[in-house]
Amino acid sequence: MTAILFAAYLAADEQPLLVHSTAIDYPYFAHTTGVQGTVKFELSIDQSGAVGSVKHVSGPAMLAAPTAGILKTWSFSRCTSGDCLFPLTIRFVLEGGPLYAQQCTTKVSFDGPNLVTVQTEHRRPYIN
Repeated sequence: MTAILFAAYLAADEQPLLVHSTAIDYPYFAHTTGVQGTVKFELSIDQSGAVGSVKHVSGPAMLAAPTAGILKTWSFSRCTSGDCLFPLTIRFVLEGGPLYAQQCTTKVSFDGPNLVTVQTEHRRPYIN
């Protein structure tokens, strides 16, 4: 997976800001079965900026479970007032296709400090 780096600026409300992220892939089983939707998480950020825990708030579990592990590798700006909570919404979108797996390209866009979109093409089902 690739890493995406962001410059951190202290916000007036002292919400932690993303400084390093690992790319989010479209979860395999969700991709092959056509599951898409919006998933909301609540990340607990410690004083060093590390993600301590990830809570799945809402959205399809087939999208949330594999993504939670990736979110634990992210890092944020320091929380000056102890542990901070960071709400994060990730939209998983399937468009076009169906294509063979090797033809599907995933695009990840950061649409705001708390909103990420993961987009790829519909995948052809694997038939043996």
